[in-house]
Amino acid sequence: MTEASVTFLQRKIDNYLHWNKRGLYFSEVLKEFSELRNDLERIIPFLRNADLDVLGFGHDEKIYTSKKLRNAFYDMEDEVEKMMRPPTLLWGCHRPLPFWWHCALYKNLNDVHEVRGRIQRIMDKLKVSSNIENGSLEKGESSISPEPDESYRESMLRVSGNYLEMKMVGFKDYKQQLEELLLQDREKQLKVISVTGMAGIGKTTLVKKVYNSNIVKSSFECLTWVYISRFLRDVLRAMLNGFFFGTAPYALDSMDEQELQGAIHSYLCGKSYLIVMDAVWNISFWEFLAPAFPKDCGGRIIWTTCERHLVDFLDIPHFVIKLEPLKYDDSLALFCQRAFLSSPPPELLEKAKILVERLRGLPLAIVHIASSLRQEMSPQAWDRAISLIKESMFRAIRLNYKGLTYPAKLLFLSLSMFPEEEEIWVKRFIRLWVAEGFVEETPDRTAEEVAEACFKQLIIRSMIDPVRIDVIGNLKSFKLHIPLRHLGRAIIENNELREFCTTEKEHGYPNIQCLRRHTQNMPSKKIDLANLRYFAIFGIETVPSSLMDLLPSKFQLLRVLDLRGVRIKILPSGLGTLFHLRYLGLRRTHIIDLPSSLSRLHHLRTLDIKDTQVRRLRGWVVGLMQLRHIHLASALMTKVVELSLETGMLIAPQIQTLAGVRGTTRLVQELQSWTQLRKLSIGRVIGCDSEILCRSINKMSFLRSLSIKCDGGQSLQLESLTLCSKNLETLRIGGPVKPFAHLVNCFRPNLCRLYLWDNMLKEDPFSSLQHLPNLIVLSLSNAYTGKFMECCAGGFPKLKNLSILRMTSLECGTIELGGMKELENLFIGHCPNLKKLFQGLIGLSALHIVKVSEMADEFVEVLEKNVKDHNLKVQQQHMHVEENAKDPHVIVQKMPLFVSKDHHSKVHGMPSERIQRIIAE
Repeated sequence: MTEASVTFLQRKIDNYLHWNKRGLYFSEVLKEFSELRNDLERIIPFLRNADLDVLGFGHDEKIYTSKKLRNAFYDMEDEVEKMMRPPTLLWGCHRPLPFWWHCALYKNLNDVHEVRGRIQRIMDKLKVSSNIENGSLEKGESSISPEPDESYRESMLRVSGNYLEMKMVGFKDYKQQLEELLLQDREKQLKVISVTGMAGIGKTTLVKKVYNSNIVKSSFECLTWVYISRFLRDVLRAMLNGFFFGTAPYALDSMDEQELQGAIHSYLCGKSYLIVMDAVWNISFWEFLAPAFPKDCGGRIIWTTCERHLVDFLDIPHFVIKLEPLKYDDSLALFCQRAFLSSPPPELLEKAKILVERLRGLPLAIVHIASSLRQEMSPQAWDRAISLIKESMFRAIRLNYKGLTYPAKLLFLSLSMFPEEEEIWVKRFIRLWVAEGFVEETPDRTAEEVAEACFKQLIIRSMIDPVRIDVIGNLKSFKLHIPLRHLGRAIIENNELREFCTTEKEHGYPNIQCLRRHTQNMPSKKIDLANLRYFAIFGIETVPSSLMDLLPSKFQLLRVLDLRGVRIKILPSGLGTLFHLRYLGLRRTHIIDLPSSLSRLHHLRTLDIKDTQVRRLRGWVVGLMQLRHIHLASALMTKVVELSLETGMLIAPQIQTLAGVRGTTRLVQELQSWTQLRKLSIGRVIGCDSEILCRSINKMSFLRSLSIKCDGGQSLQLESLTLCSKNLETLRIGGPVKPFAHLVNCFRPNLCRLYLWDNMLKEDPFSSLQHLPNLIVLSLSNAYTGKFMECCAGGFPKLKNLSILRMTSLECGTIELGGMKELENLFIGHCPNLKKLFQGLIGLSALHIVKVSEMADEFVEVLEKNVKDHNLKVQQQHMHVEENAKDPHVIVQKMPLFVSKDHHSKVHGMPSERIQRIIAE
């Protein structure tokens, strides 16, 4: 971690020295920084070994000396970064620098001299052998470029099928008991079932198995799973989203607690429901959530908790299932399932039996030891594990942690600083982690790709608990098991890792996370705000104005500022003085403009203003040379953001993400220089710019995701496209497009997701699309004007999700035998002339969910008749929706096929933007 900081500081010094060409600094400063740049090269071997001593649990005396070296470096880093702030940020470009600034500068120089001397004395004391001086280091991994396994290079965040399909071991009796409590006694009274046991015993695994079973899903009219975090309003929002297939027809962000409770109560009233509440930690949460649940509808609520007696305080019927450790045979079966890909070698099987006996039946410990040894098949490694494990889950997890590469350890420790039970979104965390400076890009990979390689190690070693995995298998969000979080915190606290110090407030400013050099509770006057590197807010929407005013003046070394979801309309004008800022997150805030002072943020890598009121940005944004990711809006919607580009201005050449930008003629021309783009989302493109846009896209060989929406009344002429990016996985096209078959062939090899809307195609799109070998998600909304669609035998070999929406002329369709054999989910809506099922639809063996919205009564009747003819169970539920809701529903469920259709009594149509948002998600 310190090595990563050194490398990061080296790059900043290089940039600093480059600024001298503009005449901003004094010769004394430049000389000092040039010498410091050379010193850092010599310090790296010592710091790398110091980090390995701490993270690898070296002996006490060596760890003590290593801590001193690392702390001395951090002191030097603080002083250097303070000196780096350009005087023009504080005093203006053309005014003479004041006398006090000269004094402060020379004081900083003296401080750097003193710290450099201290570091040299510590290195002399370490008495490192001369071979280290000559560059021969102890074995250790670089923090910059961990090399991933080749088998995972295609998608570092892909969760393998083996990981998802691991069999549950040893819980057969518990599973049967839980199913009986849910299904046998169907009294109308609300009941709570508490699944308890020590951390790591397998509570969540058991409940997931029951919750996802077909028999349970077919027995309740609505089901949802929520995690109990400290932010209970978010729990209510998650519950509503779960009922509505992830997109509730409410303005959830503007609803208070009572409104959320009322919406849930109205929705559940008259229905049988099952709600799982994972990781319950305190009975007080029930007082907050209980008003949302009808008590006479046959509702069932499952808790998972470590606290056995929590349900004793309830005044409604409740039951307890207490999980005990696994028996020896089950423990051995679980261990072998995780440790060996095939039959275990006899010599290792005997060692496995010794390990299993010492782990005393604790599933989490067994999984961690097995996962760590799966990478080490030598008997010597297994012997070391046996000597280290002494009936302790903590030791088992620690051993798994020690097997991580150096940068993966940093990633794990960073995760442990997030709020307990927080659902962590992968992409957001990676962007934050990169901004902190713990990983850097290499000649062949971006910093984000390096971070994904570290993430893959945690997935392989079962060190994170996946929460959301998309249909392709990519990890979207996850949680950190409580014991693992405790381990990370213990390592940080015991070894005084200053870069991970945190504040999680219990008073003052609640739910605000500050990382790096900060160990006290706000708003203590003793806090050194000037040394903070990371500032993020979780789960709250308002912050004191006094705190916002502190940002420019006090948080001088800040690298990450994440204000996601905070209700602010104006940013402090002095925010541009945060010279070191690399990440500015303003998503879902209410800001309407960005201050021009942000043009001084020369180190900014990520700007996120998605879902704000900003509609136009001045061109200085793309003039920030370090910028990599610009998140403005969604090109699926009409509200994209215009970038005002000036003629002749310098533009950041390494931009990798440009999302939600308006396709002005000037911008389309400039796209030709942005060849490093991985994601491009562009809206309101005019037809006459199509050829230039095609030429630009042809140069983007790294492109993974492309979204294009033309302006109203325009059409896209894409005949100039060539086979540009073999990496493209996601394609979204909005508006008329010609020639369509050519477009499909350009992105044929690896296309996984395809979204088409308002294309008005005259030829059946199935004829061109069904031969795409890797297509998994296909969404067609107002894409076709014909009456008939046909999927041939063998067509769409991997398709799992299909949406057919707003096809007003469509009357019938055919799926030949062998076509769409992997289809699992079907969404049909707003096709008024489609009055009979696609021929061959019911015969699809993998299909288990069908959603129907605003369809003719004849269509629904035919669907229900086919369900009955196949002896499948049918249930119907009516969804209560308020008058201002966007689209009420009636849901028909069957086993194993689930069907839903919209109720017609109030709203006769789903807004097209809402449909586009649903299919995009």
